[in-house]
Amino acid sequence: MEFRTLGPLEVAAGGEAVALGGAQQRAVLALLLIGAPAPVSPDRLIDELWGERPPATAPHAVQVYVSGIRRLLRAGGSEAVVRSSPSGYVLVVDPERVDARRFERLVGEAQRVLADDPARARELFGAALGLWLGPPLAEISQFEFARREADRLEELRAVALEGLVEAQLACGEHTEAIAAITSLVAANPLREKPRRLLMLALYRSGRHAEALAAYRDARAALDEIGLHPGRELRQLEQAILRHDASIAAPPATSAAGGVGVEPSLGVDDFAPAGAVAEAGRPDGSASAERRKW
Repeated sequence: MEFRTLGPLEVAAGGEAVALGGAQQRAVLALLLIGAPAPVSPDRLIDELWGERPPATAPHAVQVYVSGIRRLLRAGGSEAVVRSSPSGYVLVVDPERVDARRFERLVGEAQRVLADDPARARELFGAALGLWLGPPLAEISQFEFARREADRLEELRAVALEGLVEAQLACGEHTEAIAAITSLVAANPLREKPRRLLMLALYRSGRHAEALAAYRDARAALDEIGLHPGRELRQLEQAILRHDASIAAPPATSAAGGVGVEPSLGVDDFAPAGAVAEAGRPDGSASAERRKW
């Protein structure tokens, strides 16, 4: 069985989708998938499904939903099982059968090899991004936990797209990188790393005026909320103005075998669920400096 959360919640057996029941049973399955391999307590399931005022029948309803999930797993011949423990219910499942877990593994591997082997990183980021089918858990977005998980995954998807573009630029594929990073900038206008990557991709493609225009666009977007561009963005603008050799394009690398990514793969394929990254994050994803009035 394959479990999919990078898009609508789906379980597939032999390539065929399995009927998952109503929204609340789907929500219980999603919670177990998100929590695995840790147990999810009945109290948490009740809180996530009904909030502060659950019905008196809530404990029994949770048991019914868990029983339904066990039946569909058995019917699909899955090796995954839901076990009861003193701490709650545990979904025992091979992480490679869960698309979000594969996505996280591939992104982590790509990040580890990016500096030394950008061609391999490009393949890994491409394979990770190829798992996405749409906004995560959109059909159960009425549940707050589903929105939180969607936001978390969307943030990691943005990181993966940034990494893909970094790998493409390191391989000399600056023109190919522009489409994906342009759409990421549009979806996250206050996130500075995509702005820097777009400027660099445009500059290395010989589109110097557009690279400087991209900086002005970034400055205007930040100015609307009282922020200045961060140091790295300002330094890149100056390097572009000087035609600094340090930002020149590396030699192009021949495409490696394996999974690739079409240039059109970007956040405009579907609307992101996550909000814009906050300025001043320690990971540098938005390093704008607050204006001093």
